[in-house]
Parts: sequence; structure tokens; C-alpha cells
Amino acid sequence: MKSLAYHDAAEEQRLLDELGNLCLRMGQPEKALRYLTRAQAMFERVRYDPFKATILLNIGYAHMRLGQYRQALKNIQESLEVTRKLGSKPLEAESLARLGDCLLRMGDLPGAERNFSASLALGEQIGLPAAVVAARRGLAEMWRKKNDNLKALANLRSAVETIEAQRNSVRRRNCVPVFWNRTRRSTKISSRFCRRCTK
Repeated sequence: MKSLAYHDAAEEQRLLDELGNLCLRMGQPEKALRYLTRAQAMFERVRYDPFKATILLNIGYAHMRLGQYRQALKNIQESLEVTRKLGSKPLEAESLARLGDCLLRMGDLPGAERNFSASLALGEQIGLPAAVVAARRGLAEMWRKKNDNLKALANLRSAVETIEAQRNSVRRRNCVPVFWNRTRRSTKISSRFCRRCTK
């Protein structure tokens, strides 16, 4: 059984990561980096690799927001290594997309395309719409920088289609298709979907 001190340290590390994420969303990458760096310093006490991969990815994103692309690249690549060692496909897809974004900002268009394409393939393979949309958005930005607006447009359209398909899938899953049987005065499951879901 692990000690209470370990669990307290793990909880503190999670909270520091959440604070860092919140600061990133609020547009405060410097403050986010302070929290995330403190969480990273706790890796020796809390040896939980999935969380380590997430923190490294967030630190890389904070460095990207500050324009420190070389440091961001280092953190994201380290996160990708940990993720691949763990075998976490969703986190790997996210890491590949962030790596592509970092390379795109550094001007390495072939490297960005390679990573966005890998993220897209992995997202489609595991059925993760968020990864597919992020990769498509990144590919669109990359094609814009290459002055190929038709390919950029095609990727953005695919991203929108993925979002719409996901929304319709969730709507159908939440729908309970029933209708009132007047002769028996009971409800019966229908093979048809309600009007709201067929739109």
C-alpha cells in the first residue's frame, strides 16, 4: 500500500497541472509555465507515467505560446516518447498533433505535414474525432502556408464533417425511440428514430 504522502504528492501534482491548464486557457502562459514546471519537478516523488506525458505536453504548449519553440519541441518529443512507451493511442495522437503544430510554427512544413498526417491516421484508426479534427485543422494551416488553398479548404471541410457526424452520433445514442400504442395503452420500442434524430 502506498503511503499517504505519495497520494498527497500525486494530488498536488494533478492540481498544479489543472492550474497550468486553466492559465493556458486564460491566455497566461508565463503563469501556466510556473505551475507546470512545479508539477514536473514532482516526477521523482510521483512516478505515474501517463500524468508525466500529459504534463510534458502541457509544458510544451506553454512554451509554444511564449514563442520558445525549441524548448516546446523538446518537451513535446519527450511526451511522445513516454506516450509510446505506455501505448496510449489517444495521447499519442494529441502529442503528434502538437508536435506538428510546433514544427509548423518553426517553419518545418514537411515535418509538420508528417506529424499531422500520423495524428490523423491514428485518430481515424482509434475513432477519436477530436484528434481527427485537430489534425485536419493543422493540415489546413500547413496547406495555407504552402499557398494551396484548395487543399486547406478540403481539410477544413473534412473537419466540419467529422464534427457534424460526431454530433449526430451522440444525438442518436441519447435518443430513446418509443411511440405510444393506443390499443394496448403502453409504450413500445420503435425501430424508427424520433423526428429530432432524423434531421
